[in-house]
Amino acid sequence: MQKLAVRFGTDSVRPMLERMNPGDWVIDIAAFPGGEIGVVHAPGERSSALANTGAGPGLWRLENGDIIAWSGLPLAEGKTVPRVAANVLPELAARLDGVFAAIGWSQEDGRLYIVTDFLGLQPVYVGDHSGDWAAATEIKPFPYDPDPAGWGAFLAFGHTIGNVTLTTRAKRLRPATILTVTPPDAPGAQPRIKTSRYWEMPDEGQEPPPEATVAALKANTAAYQALAGPNVCLLSGGFDSRLILSLLHRMGVEERRAFILSHHDQDADMDGRLAARVAKRSNTPCEYYTQNREFYSTREYLDYVWAIDGATPNLHLFIAQLAPTLNGHGSIWEGLIPAVALRAPMQSGDGGFETMRRERVHINRTSIKIFKPAVQKAMLDGFEAEFERTKALYPQTPHGVWQWVIEQRVRNRSGINPTKVYPNHATPLMVGSSRQLWELIAPIGYERRKHYDYYIDVFRALAPEMAQIPFYSTGGSLHRADTDWATYKAYELGLKTWRAVNKRPLLARACGIHRKFGFIPSRFTRHPAIFREEDDLLDMDFVRRAETEEPLRFECGKLLFHWRAARWVHENRLHATLLPG
Repeated sequence: MQKLAVRFGTDSVRPMLERMNPGDWVIDIAAFPGGEIGVVHAPGERSSALANTGAGPGLWRLENGDIIAWSGLPLAEGKTVPRVAANVLPELAARLDGVFAAIGWSQEDGRLYIVTDFLGLQPVYVGDHSGDWAAATEIKPFPYDPDPAGWGAFLAFGHTIGNVTLTTRAKRLRPATILTVTPPDAPGAQPRIKTSRYWEMPDEGQEPPPEATVAALKANTAAYQALAGPNVCLLSGGFDSRLILSLLHRMGVEERRAFILSHHDQDADMDGRLAARVAKRSNTPCEYYTQNREFYSTREYLDYVWAIDGATPNLHLFIAQLAPTLNGHGSIWEGLIPAVALRAPMQSGDGGFETMRRERVHINRTSIKIFKPAVQKAMLDGFEAEFERTKALYPQTPHGVWQWVIEQRVRNRSGINPTKVYPNHATPLMVGSSRQLWELIAPIGYERRKHYDYYIDVFRALAPEMAQIPFYSTGGSLHRADTDWATYKAYELGLKTWRAVNKRPLLARACGIHRKFGFIPSRFTRHPAIFREEDDLLDMDFVRRAETEEPLRFECGKLLFHWRAARWVHENRLHATLLPG
């Protein structure tokens, strides 16, 4: 895999690339009049999938003096991305599928071109780096200056929204964006930037037959399979990974394996047990990973925080511990896109904006007291303004909310694992990144997404036997689909019994739940540095009280850790501060 950066000015782009390097990756830099483009890419076989696209690794250096760099996995109809002049890059990007970003310098035009994929999942951030205009696929290379709107959204939703990040020095590009950047006329001046977009999400309309959706999913899966060597499906008991495994099974992909995370601290590992049934039903070899109870006090956890730029709440989030286990797996199938293409995440009831806001915005009024009152107000006011601005970009309908969730939550929270974390360890294959698929499914109405009705119809068209095993979805909901009544009731009874026992500490301890399962609280939330380092934006008297008063430390420790971690990631001192020498 590969990460990108570009910088105008006399200073080198190398420090930005070094900040993004997870360890042993290779740096490649090329100069153009007024600046530099650079990449940092995984060595050897770990970049084989990108090499198979024809887009890397490393930089394209064309004979006419053009320079082009790619990130992610662009998918072309001819299987390899054609080598075009940099000024043709916007036109080429508009014909590609996949999750990718590209930067190109046109020697003939004297301009820089930057493009994002049609869903905008591969991040590109633009902003100021010590007075120079710069762009990169991660935020950590940019200086840190806390953005009140970004932090307000962090407090409200658990992720940034719109184009803001946690630092005022970097903004995120929207999906399907083309930036045309003309270098500054004089030293110290800013470049001239023209912004356009090449694709828009279709409006609500006619529902496609499930068979057409299956055909589009198969085509996209085949395009990824052509790039991948040995690969593994991250399998859960839910809808999305089961869909991918069903696609591989129906397409006759023999070298398929499943990787199941054992989730014993939640619902007696209903998720893992159903995943194992799916693997057995499809004759797929599988292996289990058992959680490390102390994971959130380890170097590997800090590696995760570093990888996501410290940009979301993640303490004791189960999925965070997956990344280190991916080493050596080559390519992994990832179910993020079906999870939003065929469902209605974050929506319930009437599916409207106000319902989503009422149910999803939860601000801990005790923990935010770590900030000075004026800072609290700036954060909450900034969030309100950015929420209203982004909301106005979409129809005020359930379909508009669905579009909002895709562009805001999916890109800034769910999408960070396959686009920022997993590429440090393996190549993510993101099934569903096909404009043909999205032009089919985007018109589906909210009611058909809300209760998984259309999704189950897709399973019936693709692999009806897989709809006969209950689905266990995010939040702990059990979905019957086509499971026979007696089998479903047995699963439902087991789920209710475990939850009832788990609510009674003495009974749970007698059953071994208390001692054996669940994560041990992170020692980083008790580290003296998060309480004692001076910060003009914090109410340091309150923070010092939180270090010594256990109820306050319990309430405020997580937020204080995330606040500190974001700064320390940007300043390249996260590990040095929190780990012993």
